[in-house]
Amino acid sequence: MVRCLVTVFLRFDICCLPKMKVLAMLFRRLNIFIILYLSLVLFGCQTETAIQESTNLESSSVSTETQSSSPSINDPAEYEFHRNKAFTDVTKEMPDSSVDHMDLDMATDPNVIVVVTVNVPYKEGIRFTTTFAGSNNLIIEKEWAPAAGGEHDDQHLGLFILPAAVESGTTVVH
Repeated sequence: MVRCLVTVFLRFDICCLPKMKVLAMLFRRLNIFIILYLSLVLFGCQTETAIQESTNLESSSVSTETQSSSPSINDPAEYEFHRNKAFTDVTKEMPDSSVDHMDLDMATDPNVIVVVTVNVPYKEGIRFTTTFAGSNNLIIEKEWAPAAGGEHDDQHLGLFILPAAVESGTTVVH
């Protein structure tokens, strides 16, 4: 009995093979076009909608904040604290070749980007110590110096990425 079934099945396969191949090929091609068309239509719409939703979400829920402070008698530096702002957005606002020192501490998230500008005349061996303070008695001390070739520059700029708890800074010129 098994032998008969195998023979019948083999004969059916051999007889109908050319016709089935043509039908199968047409069905596959039609299937591919239908699947491709549907996926483009469905995923294209979802992607565009997702992009619009994420853009609306970013603009409505996350606000960027920039805090500035002016120099004082005891502290010759200006500080800009950029919160919820992309690093590239901050650096785009700066003139080319204006950064003397970069210190990027991305171990914590979220971060604050701090731009420290010290307006003092350049002298050989000049260096700065900037102390950042924040909540929970956070104190971070950074030492930095003007970039090489900055002899003719009276404005020295340090760029720091620090923990978001940082709220203020003081700079001492050495």
